[in-house]
Amino acid sequence: MAAVDAGTHPADPTAEFFAQVPYRARTALTHRHNGTILIELLENGRREPWHISVEHGQASVSREHRAADCTLTLERSLFDRIVDGEAQFGPYLFRGRVLLKGDFQAFAILRRLLPDMKGARDPRSLAPGRRG
Repeated sequence: MAAVDAGTHPADPTAEFFAQVPYRARTALTHRHNGTILIELLENGRREPWHISVEHGQASVSREHRAADCTLTLERSLFDRIVDGEAQFGPYLFRGRVLLKGDFQAFAILRRLLPDMKGARDPRSLAPGRRG
């Protein structure tokens, strides 16, 4: 997901992810998905807020620090790896490196918006008699 800009520097995977959220929601969510998610990214002693609002499957993103159904707090470098398909939330939640407060269903909405892990395959492609 991390593109390279004209100056051959890697693009910002986090900013790129949030820019794509409204478009990803169109295919990843349904009209039944509703919720708000605040993601607080920690870097150099600062908290960088990203707020996702989902209403009837339509998503919007802002940089406002607003109340949300679900709040996630984690290091920006880890979030970069997650949105780049190199890591998943699960292990880091269990290790306490990702703090989750609030509604788990809103967190599930966020997970639907994330890209697949690099190298991930549909498990149905491994079933006998199926081509993948």
